[in-house]
Amino acid sequence: MKKLAVVLLAILLSFPLFDSREMRDGFQKGMSFVGYWNNVYDMPEAIESLYNLKETGSKWVALVTTWYQEDEHSTEIFPDENATPTDASLIKMINKVHELGMKVMLKPHIDLMNGEWRGMISFENEEDWHEWFNSYRNFICHFASMAENYSVEQFCIGTELAKTVNRTEWSDIINEVREIYSGKLVYAANWDNYKNVIFWNALDYAGIDAYFPLTDKKDPGLQELLNGWKKWHDEIEEWQQEIGKKVIFTEIGYRSVDGTNMWPWNWMYEDRIDLQEQADCYNATFITFWHEEWMAGIYWWTWYPNLEGGENESGYTPYKKPAEKVLRRYYLEELPEIKLIKPTAGKIYVFDKEVANINANYSIIVGKITIMAECRNASIVEFYIDDEVRYVDEEEPYEWLWNEFAIGWHEIKVTAKDTIDGIDVFILNV
Repeated sequence: MKKLAVVLLAILLSFPLFDSREMRDGFQKGMSFVGYWNNVYDMPEAIESLYNLKETGSKWVALVTTWYQEDEHSTEIFPDENATPTDASLIKMINKVHELGMKVMLKPHIDLMNGEWRGMISFENEEDWHEWFNSYRNFICHFASMAENYSVEQFCIGTELAKTVNRTEWSDIINEVREIYSGKLVYAANWDNYKNVIFWNALDYAGIDAYFPLTDKKDPGLQELLNGWKKWHDEIEEWQQEIGKKVIFTEIGYRSVDGTNMWPWNWMYEDRIDLQEQADCYNATFITFWHEEWMAGIYWWTWYPNLEGGENESGYTPYKKPAEKVLRRYYLEELPEIKLIKPTAGKIYVFDKEVANINANYSIIVGKITIMAECRNASIVEFYIDDEVRYVDEEEPYEWLWNEFAIGWHEIKVTAKDTIDGIDVFILNV
């Protein structure tokens, strides 16, 4: 029996404490790759840019191509001879992404020639709606055929068409795309419109362009950004449980300017360059969603084909900025990870010993408690009570005995290089 116990223990210890997000559930480690002129994907720099993107650990590339209509009430959708990448160059990029061992989400966009947002597209009469959907059908089926012919793994059937998503015509659009294309389908809803989409059940994933405002201040700290995400996280989680589809952030991004967290969607907002706020927003997003089983992928906006980036660039790209280092930590799975292993939810502890189980997402503590953490890719663990650091441990095992007067509800947290795990507890220690 002793030998059997040793063997079983060895097997258990062979399983990693922190498993790979990609290995566990096929998480889409994505990045948008976008250009707005006809030869953008033919430039030598575009190939070099893809190689650079691969080095970040990105496994999926959202290739964006844009057709246009004159204004929000126009019914004709068309490629622009100057601004729309040619089909040949787009196919070249699809093949190159595959050659580099990455996967493709083809993401056709519509933009308006008058500068208005595509979410304003709408019509006052049924005849115009009918004409627009006919034009949209030709547009989207053109790219669905391309996606099928060149083995694209995922296809986005629309992006941020906010005033159209309650129309029944979408059912016909989706059915026609399904007849052409055999891969996975997603729609990219705007962050304030995803609950209005009526056709999630017809798709494989529910997509959100996740430009949620996080705070009302410039240059917030990481904890403030995490607090800002909590409301949106909880709303998304509740909605996801209702629709029963895994969620993809089909776009999310932050410019490297002061205040980017307040208006992430505002590509024209100007302020001083703030590389750290952009990086902190990346970090807060990863901390909030990385471990959620219902989150199937994240596509950051954006990576440019022309090698644009660097510390003096104020746009969305993380290239050669601190945000790229955050991206690499997660996508290359080299990030520090921390796990609170004592106390844990659903337990009662009396004088540092576990005595009973309860059906709850908190723990109950009577007397002292040894707070214990396990950590990877970091050597310093901080122990917090109610957002106040109380102890720092630089050696394994990472633990701290909390033995002081305390009554009522408190939050216990452990952190390592901005990664966080925590629990609410009710404690009585007098």
